[in-house]
Amino acid sequence: MHLAHLIRIVLVTVGCLAMSGLPSIAQTPQELVNIAQAWDGKMAPEKAVPLLKQIVEVLTKEKPSPLLHNMLAQLAANLEFVNDIDEADRTYSQWSESVTITDGKDSYAHAVVLVKWGMLLVTDQRSEKAETLLKQALPIIEKKDPGGPDMVFTLQQLEGVAIHQAKWKDAEELRGRYLDLVEKKHGRPSQELALALAKASHGLHEEEKHDECEKLARESVEFFESNDKADTEAASAAYNALGTSLMGLRRWAEAEAAYQKAYAIDVKHYGKDDIRSTTSVNNLANSITQVADIQDDKERLEKAEAMFREYMRVAEKTFGSNHPRVAIALSNIASVLQRRFSFTEAEALLMRAVQMEDRLPKKSPTRIHTKINLIGSIMGLGRYKEAETLCEKTLTEAKETFGEDHALVASVMHTRGNLLVRLGRAIEAEQSFWEAMKIREVALGKDHADVALSLFNLAKLVQARGDNKNPESMLRRVVKIDEKAFGKDSPRVGYDIFALADCLMLQKRWKDAREEIDKVITLFEKSFGKEHHFIGDVLMTYAAILQQEKKHTDQEKILRRALAIHKKALGDNHNTTARTMIELAVNLRVQEKLNEAERIARTAFLIFSNQSGANRIPAEMLGQISDIYFLILIELHYPRNLIQERIEMIHEGNDPGPLPTSRT
Repeated sequence: MHLAHLIRIVLVTVGCLAMSGLPSIAQTPQELVNIAQAWDGKMAPEKAVPLLKQIVEVLTKEKPSPLLHNMLAQLAANLEFVNDIDEADRTYSQWSESVTITDGKDSYAHAVVLVKWGMLLVTDQRSEKAETLLKQALPIIEKKDPGGPDMVFTLQQLEGVAIHQAKWKDAEELRGRYLDLVEKKHGRPSQELALALAKASHGLHEEEKHDECEKLARESVEFFESNDKADTEAASAAYNALGTSLMGLRRWAEAEAAYQKAYAIDVKHYGKDDIRSTTSVNNLANSITQVADIQDDKERLEKAEAMFREYMRVAEKTFGSNHPRVAIALSNIASVLQRRFSFTEAEALLMRAVQMEDRLPKKSPTRIHTKINLIGSIMGLGRYKEAETLCEKTLTEAKETFGEDHALVASVMHTRGNLLVRLGRAIEAEQSFWEAMKIREVALGKDHADVALSLFNLAKLVQARGDNKNPESMLRRVVKIDEKAFGKDSPRVGYDIFALADCLMLQKRWKDAREEIDKVITLFEKSFGKEHHFIGDVLMTYAAILQQEKKHTDQEKILRRALAIHKKALGDNHNTTARTMIELAVNLRVQEKLNEAERIARTAFLIFSNQSGANRIPAEMLGQISDIYFLILIELHYPRNLIQERIEMIHEGNDPGPLPTSRT
C-alpha cells in the first residue's frame, strides 16, 4: 500500500466518531492486549487517548511488536486530533525507536513513521526538525519505489517545509522534481499529473506567484473537464486550487465560481456533514465575503455567515469544540459580524478563538490574525485604550515570533495606525502607516495590494494636515498598484480614484477632479449598475465640482439624477435622500427657482426633523437647514411671522403644508 494512501486511511479511521462497543477501562493487562488486538479505531479521540496510553504502557513492557506499532500509530493520530501536539511528537519518537529495533533504521516501515512525524511537525511549524526527518525518509522511499507516489508525497511535504522557511529556490526545485516524476510515470495528460499540478499551484500561491499559480490550476481543471471527470471526487482539488489562485489575484467573483464547483462535488460524494465538504464551503464563504465587501451586498454577507457557521458546526462535531479549526470558523464569523457593526457578538467569538489558539504553535500566523480582528472589535465598541494595550502586546508578539520585517508585523502596524487615528494621534498614526508600508514593500513587493492599502491611509493623513501635492502622487501610485492587483474595472480602483478626485478638489483643480469623477461613475456603473446608491454618492461630489465652476444648470441635472437614485435605492425618508434634496434646493435658489426650492427644502427639513435615535442629525446641522429654508422664504417675500411659524412647525415634526398664495 502506498504511503500517502496509508496515511489517508489512518486519518479517516481515527476520525470516525461513532462509539465502538469496546470497553474504555480494562481491569487487567491481558484485557488491554485483547482490546488492542480487536481495535477497530471507532472511538471518539477524547476517549481513545487515555485507553491507548494504557495499552501502549502494557505493550512496551514486552518486546516491540507490530501490535505495539499499530497502537502507537493510533495514539499519535488521536493525539493530533485532540491537538496535543507535544504528546503526539513524543509518541512518534517512541514509535520511531520501536520500529528501528524491529525493522531497522533504513526500513520502509521506519520511513512511514518519519514521514508521518514530519507531517505533524510541518503542521506545528517546526520546519527544521520536519526537514531533517523527511530528508532521512526520502532516500529509503526512493530506493524502494523510485518515482512512485510515496516519493512524490514526501517531496511535496518537503516543498511545504521549504515554503515555510521562505527557501523559494528549494521549493521550486522540489516542485519541479515531483512534477517531472509524475509526468514521466503517468504521462501528460493524466489524472495523477492533474492532481500534482493542483498541489503545486498551492505552493506558488504561498510564494505570491499568482499568475503561475493560476496557470497550473487551470491546466489541472482542464484535464478533468476535457475528460468527462469534472464531477469526480478528485476534481474538487483542482477547483479548490483554481479558486485559491484567483483569490490571490483578487478576482473574487471567479474564485467564488470555482469554489462553488468544488463544494458541489464534495457534497455529492461526501454529504454536507463531512469535513471535506465544509473545507470547500469555508473557501467559498471567504470568496463570497470579498465580493460582498466590494459590492456592499448585505444579502451575500448573510450567506457567507451561514456558511461559516455550517463549517463551525461540522468542525465541532468532527474535532471537538476546542480545536483550531473551530477557532478559524469563529474568527471568520466574527469578521462578517464586524462588517455589520455587531462588535459585541464579534468580540465574544474572537475572545473564545484567541483562548483556543493559545494552544497553537507559537509561529502560527492564525494567532496574530485573530488578535488583529479582536482589536478591530474592541475599537468598534469605542474601548480605544484597551484596544491600544492589546495592539502593543500583539505587535511585540509578532516581532518576537516572526521578526521585525515580517508581513504580519506590518499588518499589526497598519491596525495600530487605524487605532491611533481614532485616538486623535495623527502624527503617530502617520508614522505607523509609513512603517507598515515600508515593511510590506520588502516582504510582499512594491506592487502588492497591501502596500497600496497602507499608502492610501498614509495619503489621507498627510492630506488632512493640509498637504495636497504629496498625497496626489501617493494616491496615483495607489491607483496604479490596485489596477495591476485587481484589474482596471475593479470597484477597489474606483474608490482609489474617488479619493484622488477629492485631493484634486482641495487643490481647486476642478477640471482635473471632474475628469477623475467621470472615470469613477463609469467604473461604478459597470460594477454596481446605474441605480446603486454609490452612483448617487459620487454624483453628489460631481455636483459640488460643478457648483465651484458655477455651472448651475449642469449641476441641477446631476443633482436630480442623484436624488432619483437615492430615493429608489435608499427610500424617500432616508437621511442621504434628504441631504441630496437640500443640495438641490440650494442650487434652485441660486437659479431663482424659489417655489420649487421651497417645496424640496421643506420636505428635506421634515425628514430630518422626524428622525430619531441613531438617525437623528446634530442640532447644529438641523439649524443650518433651518437657515436655508428661512432664506428661501425671505427671498419669496413672505413675512417673518409666517416664516417663523412654519419653521417652528417643521422643528416639531409637523408639515405646515404648501405656502399660502397671499404673502400678507
